[in-house]
Amino acid sequence: MHLYLAAYKWTSELGFEYWGFPSPHVIGALDFRTIPENRQLTTTAPSKSLFALSQPDANIGGIYLGDYDRDDMHTALVPSASVTAMEDALGLARGTIVSDTMNSILGELLTQHADPMGVDRWKPLLSGHIKLAGSKVWEGRRWDRPGADATWLSLALKVHQEDYRKLRDENLARGDDHYKRVLSKLSADHRLPPELFVPDDVPYEGTLPHLTTILDNFNRTDQNGLGTASGGFTWGDDTSSNLDIVSNQAKTCQMSTRKRVLSLTFRALTILPKSSSWIMRPGLVVWASGTRILAMAITTSVAGGRPRVTCSIYSNELPRLPN
Repeated sequence: MHLYLAAYKWTSELGFEYWGFPSPHVIGALDFRTIPENRQLTTTAPSKSLFALSQPDANIGGIYLGDYDRDDMHTALVPSASVTAMEDALGLARGTIVSDTMNSILGELLTQHADPMGVDRWKPLLSGHIKLAGSKVWEGRRWDRPGADATWLSLALKVHQEDYRKLRDENLARGDDHYKRVLSKLSADHRLPPELFVPDDVPYEGTLPHLTTILDNFNRTDQNGLGTASGGFTWGDDTSSNLDIVSNQAKTCQMSTRKRVLSLTFRALTILPKSSSWIMRPGLVVWASGTRILAMAITTSVAGGRPRVTCSIYSNELPRLPN
């Protein structure tokens, strides 16, 4: 792929105006603009974005950094002239970038030289990898894991702290305590103490349960249907699959006559907030022709809606029936 440090192009299309790619051959991009630059409704933008193209394009403008395949991103040394050009375009003092391969330079820019506020520079990376044109071009130890780089940890926490500050101010203005639930979820997701996500000048006020996970262990009296879960919600059934509680397990007698696969869809009759998850203890058991089949549950959920769980159950014990 051909890499350019160039500018987004102000585009008018079908009555809409927006920042578009500067070439029809773009297959990936990393935006190094600040938030104010991103919000500018003008026809010009600084050449501060990295574009990966499937073929060279002389009309894109900006700075051509070279042709890199996936291996080159990790092994090829970037010419010093290209490093200097990147520093000048991104507003960095010469000599700031110390990495020497393209993937390590991108990782350095996004984890060492970013601005948590997004005002003076681009915002820092919050995930553990960088993807460009569908491939991971950089991967490092996540900022929220033991042994992570201290600078990256500080930058990432600052992003979350400022987001928490804004949410808290908005919630307090309308008498809401939702920000405490968000703090609980942040702590659970990143496995870090909740106090770390609170700015130094904001009081730590504790957390509340985030209510984004529901649980069912199926430990209850034998009954037709799944009934009321251990987590307090009620199960519905989208497929009339006759799931019952038997001996503290969810069981069914249904099995396809042509396949060794049983697909069931059932739903929790409860509303979950955005970014929710559903947890079921292992041990869903299916009975088919008298054969006990252990199953793995594959679960999904609809953000802000009722979780819908699809289980595909495979058995090597049950022979495949003829078509």
